Amino acid sequence: MAEKKLKVSFGPPDMNPWHEMDMDAPVGLQEIICKYDDITIENPEQFWRGME
Repeated sequence: MAEKKLKVSFGPPDMNPWHEMDMDAPVGLQEIICKYDDITIENPEQFWRGME
C-alpha cells in the first residue's frame, strides 16, 4: 500500500501474466489481450454461491 502499486491479472492468472500498475504514474491506455477457456457452466445459478 505504501508503494501505491497494484498487481492484477486480466483473466485467469494461471493463463495470463501479472501486470503491475503504479498509482503515481500518468494515466494512459493500453490494450491487454487475455486468454481464457471458453467453457459452459453446467449449473450457472451455482457459479456465485457462497463457499463454506
